[in-house]
Amino acid sequence: MTPRFEQILADGVAECSYRLAAHGIESIRTVPGSWKAWSAAGYPVETPEQK
Repeated sequence: MTPRFEQILADGVAECSYRLAAHGIESIRTVPGSWKAWSAAGYPVETPEQK
């Protein structure tokens, strides 16, 4: 990734975290590598079918 793209991505994550917190979500974590890294590591994933 280019430094500019990394900054845009970081800004987007920060904005998303801020908005979630503003709606009462208190436990917010970012995962380097995003969704693919999270699921590949074996962490729990909830799908719409499971709800």
